[in-house]
Amino acid sequence: VRKSATEIKATEILMECDRLRDDVLPNLGVRLEDKKEEATVIKLVDREELMKERAEKKAAEEKKRLEKEARKAEAAAKAAALEAAKRMPPSEMFKGETDKYSAWDDKGFPTLTKDGQEIPKAQVKKLQKAYAAQEKKYSEWLKSQDKEP
Repeated sequence: VRKSATEIKATEILMECDRLRDDVLPNLGVRLEDKKEEATVIKLVDREELMKERAEKKAAEEKKRLEKEARKAEAAAKAAALEAAKRMPPSEMFKGETDKYSAWDDKGFPTLTKDGQEIPKAQVKKLQKAYAAQEKKYSEWLKSQDKEP
């Protein structure tokens, strides 16, 4: 039946076969093992063993589904964080980092460390690069806001 249904793409028949194999026959102590290119194997097995296997299979499927949802939520949170970062003006980018810096210039660029010392040149270069990248993201976000009605 399965082979014929696969050939003619009768999904309803296949779904009914799966329901019979997974839900009905285990309650009767019968295991059907579908094999590709071979005949289906029918085994008589203890009903409790089949029910235990079915419960384990459902638990594994539920775990997989929850992991998938968690990955999806994590990706959505990451996308939301990136979107929020685009909305931040470059002048505000470093002002929230009071644990690292104690003074900023009129553009919001840090000038002194939290200890009151000047920021090292190597770190200034990194900060300028990050500032320029944020300016670019912010200007793109502003342009996208102008285009929306």
